[in-house]
Amino acid sequence: MFYIIKSINKRLIIIITSILVFLFLSPRPALAYTEVRDQYYHGICCEMDPLYDGNNFPMYQTFTPSLNKLTKIRLEFYGGGGPDPLIIYLCDSGANRLASATTPIDEGWYSFVFSSAISITPGQSYRIEYSRLGTASLGAAYNDPANYSGGYAITSGVSYPTKDYHFETYGYNTSDPAPVNGQEQSENGQEDSDEPQSSSQAEEEVEEEVEEELEKVESILPLIGLGEELETEKMDWISILSLGLLGIAGVGFLAYWSWTNAKWPFGEKRKMFEKYPGGPPIKSFARRVVLDTNLVIAAYYNKKSASAQILDLAKSGKIKIFSSLAVNQEMERILNNIKANFKFRRFIKTVIMNNIVRPKIKLNLVKDDPEDNKLLEVAKTAKTGYLISNDKHLLKLKKFEKTKIVKSVKFIKIFTD
Repeated sequence: MFYIIKSINKRLIIIITSILVFLFLSPRPALAYTEVRDQYYHGICCEMDPLYDGNNFPMYQTFTPSLNKLTKIRLEFYGGGGPDPLIIYLCDSGANRLASATTPIDEGWYSFVFSSAISITPGQSYRIEYSRLGTASLGAAYNDPANYSGGYAITSGVSYPTKDYHFETYGYNTSDPAPVNGQEQSENGQEDSDEPQSSSQAEEEVEEEVEEELEKVESILPLIGLGEELETEKMDWISILSLGLLGIAGVGFLAYWSWTNAKWPFGEKRKMFEKYPGGPPIKSFARRVVLDTNLVIAAYYNKKSASAQILDLAKSGKIKIFSSLAVNQEMERILNNIKANFKFRRFIKTVIMNNIVRPKIKLNLVKDDPEDNKLLEVAKTAKTGYLISNDKHLLKLKKFEKTKIVKSVKFIKIFTD
C-alpha cells in the first residue's frame, strides 16, 4: 500500500495542482445581464401559515416589479420534517399562472429558479402562488403588520393588506445590459449584442478554453519527467481511494493513540468518562425536575444563561422536566408575551410541555402567590428531586417533601460538580 502511494504521489499532486490552477486562472464567460434583487420583504420576528390545507384554498404574495425579467424567487419557511418538494407559480394579477418552479424545502430560506427568465411588466402587479403540501409540519413565514408597500398576502382566498409573506424576487432589465468582462466591445472588436449569450455558445467557448489549457499542461509535463506516462496513468481512482484510506487510517491512529495515552485531543474526554461513566454524580430521582415557567424567558433572551443550560440538559436527556395542563397554559401565555419564534416554541413543547402529569391534589402552601402551588403539585405527583425557580415565594420553602427548591444557577452547579 505504501509503495503504491509513494509511486503515484508526485504524479497525482502535479495533476491536481494543474487542474486547480486552470480552474482559478481560466477566464469565465461573463453574463450579458447582471441578476439583482428587486422586490423583497423580511420580517424580524414572524409567524407561519401552514402549507397544508384540506380545502386547498390558494395562498399568494402579491408584488410590483421594477425589472422586466424575473429569474428566481426566494421564500422563507418555518416548521421542519422536510425536505418536502414544493411548487410555486408566478401568476398575473388575475391569478393566471405564467410559470412554475420546484425545489425541496425545509425550515429556512429556499430559492425557486425558473428554467428561463420570465418577461414581466414593471409597475404591474403579480402574484407568487404557494402550492399546498400533504403535511402540516411546514408553513410560510409572514408578518402582520408588515411594511412592504408593493403588495400584500392573500390567505385562504382572503386579502390581508397589512400582512406579507417573507420573499425576494430577482431578475434584470434587458434595456440595461452590463458590459462583458468590463469592456464595451468584444475581443474581435465588434460591438456586443444586446441579447444575452446563449447557453450553447457559452458551453462551446468553455470547452475550447479547457482543451487549450490541457494542451498547455501536457506540453509542460515532459519537462518534469512525466512525458508519455501521462497517457497511460491519468487520474487513477485507485490512487485517490488509497489516499483517502490513508487519511482515515491516520486519523484513526491519532484518535487511538490519544485515547490510550490520555493525550490531547481525546484524552480529556477519556478522563471524564472514567471519572463519571454515567454522567455527573446525581441521584436518579434528582434527574426528574420541575421548571418555573418564568425561567423560559431568561432562556429565550440569553442562550448562555443557567436557564438555557437547564433546557440543554433536558434536550440531551440528562434530566427530565415535568409539567401539567395548568403549567402548560401558563407556559403558552409567557411564550405569547415574549413573541417566541416557532422554533423555540417547538423546542419547549418537546422538552417540557409533552411530559405531562395529572395532579389529583390541590395545595395551598404558597399564600403570597397561589399560582406557584401548581408547580408544587407537579413536583409531588412526578416525585421530582428538584424544583428550579428564582421566585422568592418558592425559595422560602427550601424543600417540599423530597423535592429541593433551588435557583437555576445553584442547580447547574450541583449538577456539574
